[in-house]
Amino acid sequence: MESGRNHWATTTSALATWRMHLPAAGDDAAVERIVDLVAALLHAGRESEMFDVERTGLRIDDLCAAWRGGLRETGELPVLQTPPSFERLLRGSTLLAHYDAAGTMQETWTTQAGSLLRDLVGKDGDFTKRDAPAVRFGRSFRVAKGEPATLDVELHTDAMFPVVADLVAPNGLVKPPPAVDNRELAARNAPRMNRLLAAARAAAEAAGARWELVDRDGKNKSYGYHAIRKHYARFLTESAVLAEPAPTPAKKH
Repeated sequence: MESGRNHWATTTSALATWRMHLPAAGDDAAVERIVDLVAALLHAGRESEMFDVERTGLRIDDLCAAWRGGLRETGELPVLQTPPSFERLLRGSTLLAHYDAAGTMQETWTTQAGSLLRDLVGKDGDFTKRDAPAVRFGRSFRVAKGEPATLDVELHTDAMFPVVADLVAPNGLVKPPPAVDNRELAARNAPRMNRLLAAARAAAEAAGARWELVDRDGKNKSYGYHAIRKHYARFLTESAVLAEPAPTPAKKH
């Protein structure tokens, strides 16, 4: 094992997506209950240190009040977009473990994991994109009465996986991906992600939403890096990132 070097990467497409399927909201009260769910999600992000919007200068209570105001004015709820224009996607700050130039483990708060990694490895490329976050909540999420909706928790870094594909290596993406030991960083990063997932799933199911891990086998053609997604799928469950690969199901005869 080579310690002290950052082998982890960031991706603009999600490496893993956990999705909440929200039932259609029949009235204003039902729509506002979705705001309560999003508030619970943001509090979970803050408490888990995986998506802290208050570290970016915003307050969760103020955001929810603005979203409710948007509902009253337009009949739609521009949740997870920032007021006053509701055109910019909400960002949260993540506490991310990594190695510094001396090979010593550090932890840094960042809203742009890709920018942090680019500075650490001195390389600008597909897997160190400046604006790539560690975690993102949804992409576009507007709720209207009478319409069902989905809300995603997206993972955009492999820094919490115990084995990584070393996408920041000079040769980048190769098939089959290599397996590089990342257990030291994963021991810090994965528990935070798992606290977020557990709290998000509990809040979703309490609100009557259905929760699922999407594209566990990495076959969704709308995403790139199919081999990489499949590589990491063995470390994913419905509500956790595993420290060891999940056992392969026995073949049926």
